[in-house]
Amino acid sequence: MSDLIKALINVKDPFALLAFLSVVLLLMLRVKAVPALFFGLLKDKLTKDKFAFLLHRVMIYGLVVFVLLAGLAVVGQILAYKTKAQPATLAEIQTELQSTTGDDGAKQKALQQYQNGLALIDQNKFDEAIESLKASLQQVQTLSAEYTLAYLYERQNKPEEARQHAAKAQELAQQQGSSLSQVKTADLSREIAAKSAAPPPVLSADKHALPMGGDSLERAVRISPGAYLGQEDWPKKYFSIALRANQTVKITFITSDDQPDMSNSTVRFYDRDESFLIGNYTSGRKSKGIVEYKVTADGTYFLSLEGRVRGTDYVISVQ
Repeated sequence: MSDLIKALINVKDPFALLAFLSVVLLLMLRVKAVPALFFGLLKDKLTKDKFAFLLHRVMIYGLVVFVLLAGLAVVGQILAYKTKAQPATLAEIQTELQSTTGDDGAKQKALQQYQNGLALIDQNKFDEAIESLKASLQQVQTLSAEYTLAYLYERQNKPEEARQHAAKAQELAQQQGSSLSQVKTADLSREIAAKSAAPPPVLSADKHALPMGGDSLERAVRISPGAYLGQEDWPKKYFSIALRANQTVKITFITSDDQPDMSNSTVRFYDRDESFLIGNYTSGRKSKGIVEYKVTADGTYFLSLEGRVRGTDYVISVQ
């Protein structure tokens, strides 16, 4: 069943198949023997009424085939959306908990913690969301919580934690026998494995020394898109950047090879009214973090850098 779902997901465009069949038919008609034979048979064997009947039947069958192909394309699009990597919904974990045996109090607490985790994800508070999801798992182990944890760790560039929870999610999907969940968890596992196997990005060789930021948002130092190399460690420094509506700012940062294993490098991004929007951090050597956000209005936005800044590469791009 899971193989059938994978096949349906790949059915995207029935018009491509119809176009291919049309090309084949046109090529056949370009050969003189084919149309001569076809129309010769029509002349010798078919009456006018019989030809009209057959033509009508062919048109009906063609319409039926087209509708079936269009239906398969719609089903494929729906399945592609359902298997897309994204946090499991509240309805999914509710359904899962209803079919799970165990203490009702524990299941209720697991649901509450998961609901809280989803709310924190919507607020881009990923670290707090992870703690809520872990608390949910401590009450009841669910496929929804394991999958969402794997998704969050993958987005935070923590492949080891992502692999662990993705493997648990796959195991639970097998136990529950849900073909759709098996496809969804397998796709996420492949995505995590592909990202882990990818070589670290090559940053621009034309780096600038990262300037000293301001001590507060009010004293933020203006910074432009480009590649920078941190010169010294800071508790927290602030920068400002001018953006236009619908532009996406992306800050990629990679720690140095000699960074202590337990030290962190953190980047946070703030709105025009100085409210926190999104952030990320890395720990250890040669670890990568990405903060990416699409703004909705023109204005000056802010970012803060802290932790192990010295030796860390920062690339700020705007698209």
